Amino acid sequence: MWLARDKNNDLYLYGCYKPNRLSVEFECGDDDFDEDTLNVNNELFSEVTWDNSPVEVELKIKDK
Repeated sequence: MWLARDKNNDLYLYGCYKPNRLSVEFECGDDDFDEDTLNVNNELFSEVTWDNSPVEVELKIKDK
């Protein structure tokens, strides 16, 4: 998965391949907003910036 912050500070998690950088945002595939894209609270992951995006991340599900 990939985490990327758009130039306007919106943060998205992409479940597809590495998203492509456009002029002010990222896209995954032919559409601007893909089914495999999740909006994330932009106050989280402040270390992810427009300049260093996209960042590859791993989602781990813990056992109870």
